[in-house]
Amino acid sequence: MKSLILLVEDEEALLEYTKLILENNEYKIITAKNGVEALEILEATDHLPDLILCDIMMPKMNGYDFFKKMIDNPDWNLIPFIFLTVKDSPEDVRFGKMLGADDYIAKPVNEMDLLASIAGKINRGRRHNILSRQIRNKLLTDKKIEISSKKGEEKKTIIVFLVVWDDKIGPKLEVVYPKKTKLPISVETIGIQLFQTAGPMYGTIDYYAAQGVLLRVANIDMDSYLYFSTIDDHEARGGKRQIMAATLAQRINYFESLRISEILEEFVAENKEVQEYNIKELWKRIGEIIALS
Repeated sequence: MKSLILLVEDEEALLEYTKLILENNEYKIITAKNGVEALEILEATDHLPDLILCDIMMPKMNGYDFFKKMIDNPDWNLIPFIFLTVKDSPEDVRFGKMLGADDYIAKPVNEMDLLASIAGKINRGRRHNILSRQIRNKLLTDKKIEISSKKGEEKKTIIVFLVVWDDKIGPKLEVVYPKKTKLPISVETIGIQLFQTAGPMYGTIDYYAAQGVLLRVANIDMDSYLYFSTIDDHEARGGKRQIMAATLAQRINYFESLRISEILEEFVAENKEVQEYNIKELWKRIGEIIALS
């Protein structure tokens, strides 16, 4: 099945040229001439694109504003997104990447570079979708478990926890805060099943590189951000122990996940050798990010 790409470009000649390149490389293309049209397409379709390739300088709604609208929608915010633009100054590139776009390619594009970037981002997106489905299917029940909360308090349910790999028993919950939660499923069960599902997808090599992923855990109607890395442990196989630092909250948007990732990366780095986790401080820092949004 051909991958579907949403191409957003207001210049007709460039749109047709880029579309031709992609169609000649076995991609299916839908097009929009500005951010407003692109949003209308996303709202109307039952088949979301596998990737969005978007210009920046466009009428009605530019690429930056379209991207911000897109990532605020939980159904769209994990679609791989590439900015394609003549704005190629270092400041522009940094700004585009700061927003959280997957890539930033300057015009005129190098065809091979463009195709390589698209293929890589689509493969990553598919891996993420597979992981999301596996977690949804594995996490205890096919039915969504409703979690009651008072109006305006949805953001207040925040849980942080660490799961580590034990060579004898497999993944185990190392620490959680707060210890008492109102979840209908134990944090230990959720953490172990997330670790078991995500682990095979990323593999041992990627753990050593460290990376994170934002997932919707639909069964409990919560978002999760999982950060995978390793800690030094001479008793573990290879002297390294795999670790998953995670956050659960009612909602975590894309911008919040970028900041949470930085905090978890710093937290794991600080605890590479000293395994005395200040989990309450971690909970406070992440809670401040989500509360401010």
